[in-house]
Amino acid sequence: MDFSGYDLILTTNHRLSASLNLSIPVYSLSQWLEKAFLESQSTQTLLNSHQQLLLIKTLIAENSPEYLGLAALIQSAWHVCTQHRISIHDPLFNKNDDTQLFQSIALLIEDYYRRNNLTDLGQVMAKSVLPERTGLVGFTDLTPLEQKVLGHCERITLERSSQKISKALFPDSEMELKTMVLWASSQPKTIQTACVIPDLETHRDKLEYYFNTIIDDRKAYTMSAVKKFGDYYFIQDALSSLKPEATSLRPSEWAESFQRQLDNSGFPGTRPLNNEEFQLSEKLKDIFKTYKNYDFINKKLNYQEAFSELSSLCSRIPFQVTASKTANIHILSLLESKGLLFDKLWVAGMDNRNWPNKSRTNPFLPFPHTVSETRDFTKNADEIIFSYPQQNRDETLIPADILKDIAEVKINLIWPQPVVGAQFVAPVDENVPVDLNHLHHRGSQIFKDHIACPFRAFAKHRLNAQKEELPQMGFTALQRGNLVHQVLENFWKAVQSKQILITYPQDKLGDLIDSLINNSLNKFAKTTQEIFILAEKARLQKLMLDWIDLEKKREDFVVIATEQTLETHLGKLPLKLRIDRIDKIAENKYLIIDYKTSQYDIRGDYLDEPQLPLYAILSAVSVDNIAYAYLRTGNSKLKEIAVKDMKNLWEQELLKIADDFLSGNAKVQPKYGEETCRMCDLSSLCRIKSSPSAPLL
Repeated sequence: MDFSGYDLILTTNHRLSASLNLSIPVYSLSQWLEKAFLESQSTQTLLNSHQQLLLIKTLIAENSPEYLGLAALIQSAWHVCTQHRISIHDPLFNKNDDTQLFQSIALLIEDYYRRNNLTDLGQVMAKSVLPERTGLVGFTDLTPLEQKVLGHCERITLERSSQKISKALFPDSEMELKTMVLWASSQPKTIQTACVIPDLETHRDKLEYYFNTIIDDRKAYTMSAVKKFGDYYFIQDALSSLKPEATSLRPSEWAESFQRQLDNSGFPGTRPLNNEEFQLSEKLKDIFKTYKNYDFINKKLNYQEAFSELSSLCSRIPFQVTASKTANIHILSLLESKGLLFDKLWVAGMDNRNWPNKSRTNPFLPFPHTVSETRDFTKNADEIIFSYPQQNRDETLIPADILKDIAEVKINLIWPQPVVGAQFVAPVDENVPVDLNHLHHRGSQIFKDHIACPFRAFAKHRLNAQKEELPQMGFTALQRGNLVHQVLENFWKAVQSKQILITYPQDKLGDLIDSLINNSLNKFAKTTQEIFILAEKARLQKLMLDWIDLEKKREDFVVIATEQTLETHLGKLPLKLRIDRIDKIAENKYLIIDYKTSQYDIRGDYLDEPQLPLYAILSAVSVDNIAYAYLRTGNSKLKEIAVKDMKNLWEQELLKIADDFLSGNAKVQPKYGEETCRMCDLSSLCRIKSSPSAPLL
């Protein structure tokens, strides 16, 4: 492609601009806007996205604290309004309560910008004028604002004529991704190979593990920066060393205080840093520089507020260790792959869930703005493979429409047998039976952990291994879950059946819920800021009202027990269980309910969550049905299961598990492989990712 007729080239992303080795200036659009703003010598202060989010959170906290958790969604709506050239004063925003709420906060942002002489990249773009001879690379559909600013520019298409296009289907995403990794690693190092995954952020850690298993040289591949800075253990360890201070300071002063604490603690240590640790420690210095620029909010923060914002900043910033420029394999998201050319390309996850790729509709906006991605991948490489999984747990998937006329191929590559690092550590005695006098916990969690991985149960319940929790603002997930249990327990003590529930006056029902929530939150009044208590109260009110609506639609029931303690044995294992709730649903017919407040759904093997199977076989009443009660705002559901034909099988399986645990089985044996390990905090102890040659200490 001849670029000699242009004075400036703009691209959609940094990776694409870096790939164009030209003699004329090449920038991503955001890079050029920042450069143009600096050269304009404007008296305004340019806010980046992190500073803008902090401002929005601060304004919400001061004016509508119950909506603090919606700050990111409000920031997104502000951005869409800018890109669609929609004035926040438009009468459109009178549509409903959500749009009116956004408008009220947007007006506060606008006023704060005006009073403090602030701006952002969207506003900078609106005032920008590009050179006449500007070329655009990688741009497809333009927003109204982009059309105004970039509409006169010529779009340059970089493309290759694909000679070979095929599709491959796999039983599940694990086999799909493993085959893709084997295929990519088998390509010659002299060609450029790319793997594009629509939901890369979900699979990033798994893919990194797969590639490191197959490829010895980690410089042979690059991966899009979708891992967040705060997710690296090296950074988590650094943040956990910070100690509270009983004072209120400006953000710049807190940045200096945090940096001073780390320096005094000897961070990052005296041993030589590897490449990743060195880059992380340097990036942390940049984080503190960014934090120093937060003084524009004109507010002093206490330690909890300051630490929370630092943690939040680290959790939002994507970070990728700088890779070798000689890498020939590139693992990319859809956005990062836009406009890039390769010799060979594999596009995974091409089922109807992921393609066309749709952006989410924002409830704060009164106009439609969902955009579908309709890119033509056939221009990106000489040879292309599209793939998709046929199954996602219990869901059957179908290929995206764009694959219907593409020929199918079979790709038979065999994944090598996994090597478990713990196999290379020979303990003195691999099976030491449990001493019941030293057993730390005796609840259903023993079974859940042992089913997931025997070593996890051994470490947690015999060694008492625990994850060190980082301090955080507001309520923890455990506290929020306990609050739900407590409010529901007291609610059903007052409202003991469906008949009482449906005849309860609506206004008195609301008063009862408010009273129960207030009583449960009172104990936090001295330790938690009011803003978080108000937000949690609003969440609990909405959750309870949603759940009560669901309960009203059930068949008749009487609640005969809540949070009932059951002390018993299964085989030789003593147990102390707490049953969330027992309902009588007919004469001599009982239903045991277990409340679930996390986002995890039971996949079909009910022993993965063994509380209810244990209750069913050990309860004093004859249990006919069990039910998983998923309490989620706007998406609550009750999954009821008949247990008559399953109780004997459950009892046999659970007895085996109890005996296996008591006998001392501590094998590193994750039930679902890498998926189980991703949900575990013990990898540094079990060493499952260690290679035979890696040092153990």
